[in-house]
This record gives sequence, C-alpha cells and structure tokens, in this order.
Amino acid sequence: MRNFDQIPLILASASPRRLDLLGRFWRQQAIYVMVPAFDESRFETELDDVTGYDRENGRLLAQSLAQGKMDALLSQFSLPSEYVALTADTSVVLDNRVLGKPKDRRDALNMLRLLSGRTHQVITGLCVAASSHEDKVCFTASEVTHVLFAPLLDQQIQWYVDSGEPMDKAGAYAIQGLGAALIRKINGCYYNVMGLPVNRLMALLQQVAGHFGSNPLFQHLLPWN
Repeated sequence: MRNFDQIPLILASASPRRLDLLGRFWRQQAIYVMVPAFDESRFETELDDVTGYDRENGRLLAQSLAQGKMDALLSQFSLPSEYVALTADTSVVLDNRVLGKPKDRRDALNMLRLLSGRTHQVITGLCVAASSHEDKVCFTASEVTHVLFAPLLDQQIQWYVDSGEPMDKAGAYAIQGLGAALIRKINGCYYNVMGLPVNRLMALLQQVAGHFGSNPLFQHLLPWN
C-alpha cells in the first residue's frame, strides 16, 4: 500500500464505494475528496445540441460526463501545482435507456421490474488528470459490464425496496449489498458495477506515469512500483 506524502490523489466523487475501493490500494490519508457542483441534466442537454453527438452511445456519454466533472473540478477548486485527480460517472443502461437513481419508491419498483429477468449494461466513464507545474495531462476511458438479473418475484422487489438500499443507486440496486440476491450472473468487471473499474483505472494511471517519465513524484504512482 503506497502512501502519497508528496502528491495528492484527488477523488471528485462523494461515492463511499469509490473511496473504499481507492483505499484498498492507497492510504486514506493520501486521498482528498473534492466534489464540484455539477448539473448532469443540464450538461446532457448541452451535449444534445452538439452536432453529430450520439446520445445513445452509452460509453461516449459516460466519458463525456466524467470529463465534464473534471472540468468542473478544475474550475471550482484551487489545486496544488502537482496532483492526480479522478472523476467517474456510472450509468445503468437498458435498451438504450439510462436508468439513473430512483426519484422515489415507485420509481425504484418500476426500475427493478424493468431489469427483472433481463441483461443490462453498467457503463462507467473515467477521467484522470494530472499536473506537474506547467505540464498537464488528461486521459479518459470507459468500462462496460453486462449484468443479468434473475426473474424476480414481486415479493422480492418489494423486500429489496423496503430495505432502502436502492434509493441512492443508479439502476436502483447495489451489487455489493443486498442487491446481490437479485443477480444471476455478470460478464465483465465486478468493480465496474460498484462504480470504479479498478483495472481500467490502473491502466490510466500507467499512462500518467508514462507521460511524466522520470519525474520522481510519479514514479511510484502505481501501488506496485
């Protein structure tokens, strides 16, 4: 486990799951949570006005949202001259329809009924930005996992919604919690469904380390270096 005493790792997300996953590889004291104000609905509306933008391309949308959050972070916070920053956006997609966080109990019930017995996609867009004084770099990527729900009895759905777990989760479920009882199988990265595809993140950090070459602050960016 690496302790970043010299270069901060900034997480621009309020997700406790993302913070927990990062904390498995880097010490919590080295991770700084800074959450910018960001209006996803307004941002998506602005994207719709971009000529040639494919609104149904889930990977492109996820990466665009992650980049938008990074732009918000960099404009709203005064960051040190040397840092690594991470933003992420996770969506649940069924039949080209994005299922966000349920608005209320009825919305959660409806989402879970839609997902019952069917395969959907969980798509996470990542953006990693890094700075060493005037040298700045930014990389984006995305990860897709296919999740198959078991056919659910209405009694199961009611039980799960009554637990309260779905209410702040995209798609109205959490694979790492009670929602595991609803899932028959997944194809792809498990941690992506939690909101942070760790292997994909490591690949982006490898790109950052490669960009800065022999800079000693970035030589040990990856936990195994």
